[in-house]
Amino acid sequence: MVDFNYLIAFIVIALLGLLLGFGRILKIFTSGPFGFVLSIVFCALLGGTLQTVPVVANFIVSINDKAIDIADFLKYLRPGIIVYYITMFLIVQIFRIFIVKAIRNFMETDRNIMRFLNRILGMVSAVVFSATVVLLFFAVVEVFDSTALGQNIISKIGDGIIRAIYDHNPINFVLEKS
Repeated sequence: MVDFNYLIAFIVIALLGLLLGFGRILKIFTSGPFGFVLSIVFCALLGGTLQTVPVVANFIVSINDKAIDIADFLKYLRPGIIVYYITMFLIVQIFRIFIVKAIRNFMETDRNIMRFLNRILGMVSAVVFSATVVLLFFAVVEVFDSTALGQNIISKIGDGIIRAIYDHNPINFVLEKS
């Protein structure tokens, strides 16, 4: 029964994506809390790599040096890293807004082929985004699977296809089960 409910939910989500189109689905999943979290994840994934670029590294060191000149205890807070990530977050937010607007405007042009493509991509993206949210939820449940709440959620999943998806979730926050 649980599998049937999930199937119905994904069919409704696909139809909603078909109705709204790719541009609107993209806006829904990249604005508000989703966009905020998406920007944080992007900064976390890319931020460590960009710190090694000489210009960025020099920027971080110069901020740290200026902060230490103001107060010695600031060397423990590493204000250069804080300023770097805040700046990166703001830049990512600005780029995200412009990119989503550009894609949305392109996808919602008034041509038959674009309307068709917009609807089909809307359907696919709604299902993909929703499946990603489900996989992230399952990954969080797996982190807490030894608690009563985690066990309760797992017991409600059942033994069907959804349980197989839970057991073989590609998103894994748990490095090693103890």
